[in-house]
Amino acid sequence: MLVTKYAGVLLMSVFVTACALGKPPSFSKGSSWTFPVVDGGGMLLAPVYIGSEGPFLFAVAPGALPMISWDLVRELGLVTWRGNRAAVGPDDTLVDWQWRESIVPELRVGDLTLRPHQMSVMRQDWTYNGVPIQGVVGSNVFDDTAVWTIDRDRMVVTLRDQASFTPPATPPIQTMSPDRRLPNLHQVAIRADADGEEVHLEIDLARRETHFFPWAVESAGLKPQAPGRDRYVVSTLTLNNGAEVRALPVRRFRDRRVPPNTLDGRLSADFFEAYRVTVNLHTNQLWLEDRQGYDVTAAARLSRWGPSYDCRSVRCASASLVRSSEGVPVLDVTRLRSTPAMELVFAAYDNNGEKNPALEPISVSLASGDSSVAFRSDRLHAYLGHELRVVDVTPFPAQEKSGLPVSAKLRFGNQALRAAPAQR
Repeated sequence: MLVTKYAGVLLMSVFVTACALGKPPSFSKGSSWTFPVVDGGGMLLAPVYIGSEGPFLFAVAPGALPMISWDLVRELGLVTWRGNRAAVGPDDTLVDWQWRESIVPELRVGDLTLRPHQMSVMRQDWTYNGVPIQGVVGSNVFDDTAVWTIDRDRMVVTLRDQASFTPPATPPIQTMSPDRRLPNLHQVAIRADADGEEVHLEIDLARRETHFFPWAVESAGLKPQAPGRDRYVVSTLTLNNGAEVRALPVRRFRDRRVPPNTLDGRLSADFFEAYRVTVNLHTNQLWLEDRQGYDVTAAARLSRWGPSYDCRSVRCASASLVRSSEGVPVLDVTRLRSTPAMELVFAAYDNNGEKNPALEPISVSLASGDSSVAFRSDRLHAYLGHELRVVDVTPFPAQEKSGLPVSAKLRFGNQALRAAPAQR
């Protein structure tokens, strides 16, 4: 049981002036820090340790309040108290609402350690593949004075202090200072042009879909993709560095926390997952770099969890597809060396050695005792004739409600099904 002494202590934000270019004051020693992430269907997730306990899976949301789940608060024996946060009421005016707060002892993510600090307590019941998401890594890690880069090829997040940062070669996008009318949002936003209409869009990497608020949909004259649907398309979105995005799908969405004439929507993971994203809030700049591709960065991605899960130099598993006697495709996955419980991600490559973008990745969860598993599914028909290669690995296999790893589970993209008995 982990009990904190810090109940009732309020940590004040430290404001750093432009001339102070050292590390953020709450960070451990160093000038750069890196932590591995998991793709949770667009939202990035990271393993977090609190004191000596963990790892716990947290959502990565750079603009969000840092949060910890009620379940984890109780498990660790943390003390909470009632706090207040500003919110937008039904009449679009700011009101105060009650919230629970807690002081979290030393928090570690990758090679970054944070001093004890305040986090809000969340009641959401989120899971990834059956694994509970126990909190949100937000503005506590993505500090205003640090530069952060999200690299979806290597599946890591890197933070740097100002002195060690070298800007990317691509033209920067100018970001806006936080809107003081939205004290409950710690947002990064940019100005853009949507079909001739200026819009202010929050950068929200924790959401899957790009949202436009109702007033932005109307002012930009967007047309629904189908009658009665809340899906629209922006013909041309021009960013303030001159870059253009064509046929951007958006969803009409209302957030009661955001009154009109503040923000017009959110640019989310479905847009940013095509880029390597770097943000420097100290200079109000954002850079988008084209991704290098999974094959180019495979070595770094497959080794990011350390030697126990390294599938780079020593292959950890193989996969083959055959037809059963009934004509149903059967996927055989064989573990080639002793490894902990893990989830393996396979991609389909054609006879020319090219990854087939039309076929979703296949994820296979293996418990620590699984040496060979087999799955049968009609959905595997499209994969016949392809080579299945391990392109990613995570230490978070599917879990039962009891918290125990599921023995043999197959997922197509974000969909999951339990293994069916394989009979040839």
